[in-house]
Amino acid sequence: MAEISDDYSPEKTLITFTKPIPLLRVPIPAGPSDDPELGPYVLGFPNPTSFLTALTTTQSKLLEQCESGSRVGCSISASNKCTPPWWKRVDFKEREECEEREYKACLVGTTEKCAKFAEDKCSDPFRSARVRKIRGSGFGLFGLSGRDDEVGYVRGSEILRRKDESSI
Repeated sequence: MAEISDDYSPEKTLITFTKPIPLLRVPIPAGPSDDPELGPYVLGFPNPTSFLTALTTTQSKLLEQCESGSRVGCSISASNKCTPPWWKRVDFKEREECEEREYKACLVGTTEKCAKFAEDKCSDPFRSARVRKIRGSGFGLFGLSGRDDEVGYVRGSEILRRKDESSI
Protein backbone atom coordinates (compact mmCIF):
# COMPACT_ATOMS: atom_id res chain seq x y z
CA MET A 1 0.00 0.00 0.00
CA ALA A 2 1.03 3.57 -0.59
CA GLU A 3 2.46 5.36 2.37
CA ILE A 4 0.53 8.50 3.35
CA SER A 5 2.78 11.46 4.01
CA ASP A 6 1.92 14.27 6.38
CA ASP A 7 4.36 16.63 4.66
CA TYR A 8 2.42 19.66 3.40
CA SER A 9 5.40 21.91 2.76
CA PRO A 10 5.42 24.15 -0.35
CA GLU A 11 8.10 21.98 -1.93
CA LYS A 12 5.76 18.97 -1.79
CA THR A 13 2.43 20.63 -2.56
CA LEU A 14 3.13 23.33 -5.17
CA ILE A 15 3.25 22.49 -8.84
CA THR A 16 5.49 24.72 -10.93
CA PHE A 17 4.59 25.44 -14.54
CA THR A 18 6.80 26.61 -17.35
CA LYS A 19 6.35 30.21 -18.42
CA PRO A 20 3.82 30.66 -21.23
CA ILE A 21 5.03 31.32 -24.75
CA PRO A 22 4.38 34.93 -25.78
CA LEU A 23 1.58 35.50 -28.25
CA LEU A 24 2.44 35.77 -31.92
CA ARG A 25 -0.08 38.53 -32.27
CA VAL A 26 -1.75 41.03 -29.99
CA PRO A 27 -4.77 43.25 -30.55
CA ILE A 28 -3.93 46.90 -31.15
CA PRO A 29 -6.60 49.62 -30.98
CA ALA A 30 -7.61 50.61 -34.50
CA GLY A 31 -6.61 54.05 -35.66
CA PRO A 32 -8.67 56.65 -37.52
CA SER A 33 -7.30 55.42 -40.87
CA ASP A 34 -8.58 51.86 -40.26
CA ASP A 35 -11.84 50.49 -41.59
CA PRO A 36 -14.38 50.83 -38.74
CA GLU A 37 -16.33 47.81 -40.04
CA LEU A 38 -13.43 45.55 -39.02
CA GLY A 39 -13.92 46.38 -35.36
CA PRO A 40 -12.14 48.43 -32.72
CA TYR A 41 -8.89 46.42 -32.91
CA VAL A 42 -6.40 45.26 -35.54
CA LEU A 43 -3.88 42.45 -35.25
CA GLY A 44 -0.34 43.35 -34.25
CA PHE A 45 2.71 41.19 -34.99
CA PRO A 46 6.23 41.52 -33.60
CA ASN A 47 7.92 40.78 -36.96
CA PRO A 48 7.18 39.92 -40.61
CA THR A 49 7.99 36.23 -40.10
CA SER A 50 5.33 35.79 -37.43
CA PHE A 51 2.87 37.71 -39.63
CA LEU A 52 3.43 35.44 -42.64
CA THR A 53 3.41 32.30 -40.46
CA ALA A 54 0.10 33.27 -38.87
CA LEU A 55 -1.43 34.07 -42.27
CA THR A 56 -0.32 30.76 -43.79
CA THR A 57 -1.45 28.76 -40.76
CA THR A 58 -4.84 30.47 -40.61
CA GLN A 59 -5.47 29.95 -44.32
CA SER A 60 -4.50 26.28 -44.16
CA LYS A 61 -6.77 25.66 -41.15
CA LEU A 62 -9.69 27.38 -42.86
CA LEU A 63 -9.04 25.36 -46.02
CA GLU A 64 -8.91 22.11 -44.04
CA GLN A 65 -12.16 22.86 -42.20
CA CYS A 66 -13.93 23.98 -45.36
CA GLU A 67 -12.93 20.84 -47.26
CA SER A 68 -14.02 18.67 -44.34
CA GLY A 69 -17.39 20.38 -44.28
CA SER A 70 -17.70 19.99 -48.04
CA ARG A 71 -17.10 16.26 -47.79
CA VAL A 72 -19.82 15.91 -45.15
CA GLY A 73 -22.24 18.06 -47.13
CA CYS A 74 -21.56 16.20 -50.37
CA SER A 75 -22.06 12.87 -48.62
CA ILE A 76 -25.46 13.93 -47.26
CA SER A 77 -26.47 15.44 -50.59
CA ALA A 78 -25.49 12.28 -52.50
CA SER A 79 -27.40 10.11 -50.06
CA ASN A 80 -30.52 12.26 -50.39
CA LYS A 81 -30.35 12.33 -54.20
CA CYS A 82 -29.95 8.58 -54.48
CA THR A 83 -32.67 7.54 -52.05
CA PRO A 84 -35.35 5.67 -54.02
CA PRO A 85 -39.05 6.37 -53.47
CA TRP A 86 -40.63 4.48 -50.58
CA TRP A 87 -42.61 2.23 -52.90
CA LYS A 88 -39.60 1.14 -54.99
CA ARG A 89 -37.44 -1.85 -54.09
CA VAL A 90 -33.93 -0.82 -52.97
CA ASP A 91 -31.06 -2.10 -55.09
CA PHE A 92 -28.06 -1.47 -52.83
CA LYS A 93 -25.45 -1.90 -55.58
CA GLU A 94 -27.21 0.65 -57.78
CA ARG A 95 -27.62 3.06 -54.87
CA GLU A 96 -23.93 2.76 -53.93
CA GLU A 97 -22.88 3.54 -57.51
CA CYS A 98 -25.28 6.50 -57.60
CA GLU A 99 -23.93 7.87 -54.32
CA GLU A 100 -20.32 7.55 -55.48
CA ARG A 101 -21.12 9.32 -58.75
CA GLU A 102 -23.04 12.14 -57.02
CA TYR A 103 -20.37 12.51 -54.31
CA LYS A 104 -17.57 12.87 -56.86
CA ALA A 105 -19.60 15.36 -58.91
CA CYS A 106 -20.29 17.41 -55.78
CA LEU A 107 -16.62 17.51 -54.73
CA VAL A 108 -15.41 18.85 -58.09
CA GLY A 109 -14.10 22.35 -57.53
CA THR A 110 -14.46 22.41 -53.75
CA THR A 111 -10.70 22.82 -53.25
CA GLU A 112 -10.64 25.95 -55.38
CA LYS A 113 -13.77 27.33 -53.73
CA CYS A 114 -12.42 26.60 -50.26
CA ALA A 115 -9.06 28.22 -51.10
CA LYS A 116 -10.90 31.34 -52.29
CA PHE A 117 -13.04 31.28 -49.13
CA ALA A 118 -9.93 31.05 -46.89
CA GLU A 119 -8.22 33.86 -48.78
CA ASP A 120 -11.31 36.09 -48.58
CA LYS A 121 -11.77 35.48 -44.84
CA CYS A 122 -8.11 36.28 -44.08
CA SER A 123 -7.67 39.24 -46.41
CA ASP A 124 -9.30 42.03 -44.37
CA PRO A 125 -7.88 41.22 -40.91
CA PHE A 126 -4.37 40.52 -42.19
CA ARG A 127 -4.24 43.46 -44.61
CA SER A 128 -5.14 45.85 -41.80
CA ALA A 129 -2.70 44.21 -39.36
CA ARG A 130 0.34 46.03 -38.04
CA VAL A 131 3.82 44.54 -38.16
CA ARG A 132 6.45 46.10 -35.94
CA LYS A 133 9.54 47.70 -37.42
CA ILE A 134 12.40 47.24 -35.00
CA ARG A 135 15.24 49.69 -34.61
CA GLY A 136 18.42 48.45 -36.24
CA SER A 137 16.78 45.56 -38.04
CA GLY A 138 16.85 47.16 -41.47
CA PHE A 139 13.51 45.41 -42.01
CA GLY A 140 14.84 43.94 -45.24
CA LEU A 141 12.08 41.39 -45.82
CA PHE A 142 10.75 41.71 -49.39
CA GLY A 143 12.59 44.97 -49.86
CA LEU A 144 10.87 46.72 -46.97
CA SER A 145 13.60 48.94 -45.76
CA GLY A 146 13.62 52.25 -44.09
CA ARG A 147 15.87 54.26 -41.90
CA ASP A 148 17.51 52.07 -39.30
CA ASP A 149 16.52 54.42 -36.50
CA GLU A 150 12.78 54.15 -37.26
CA VAL A 151 10.48 52.37 -34.86
CA GLY A 152 6.85 51.85 -35.72
CA TYR A 153 4.49 49.67 -37.69
CA VAL A 154 4.01 48.63 -41.28
CA ARG A 155 0.59 47.54 -42.51
CA GLY A 156 0.11 43.91 -43.44
CA SER A 157 -1.09 45.02 -46.87
CA GLU A 158 2.37 46.47 -47.54
CA ILE A 159 4.10 43.20 -46.66
CA LEU A 160 1.66 41.19 -48.79
CA ARG A 161 2.10 43.58 -51.72
CA ARG A 162 5.90 43.32 -51.53
CA LYS A 163 5.66 39.55 -51.16
CA ASP A 164 3.47 39.31 -54.29
CA GLU A 165 5.87 41.54 -56.22
CA SER A 166 8.87 39.44 -55.24
CA SER A 167 7.17 36.16 -56.22
CA ILE A 168 6.41 37.34 -59.77
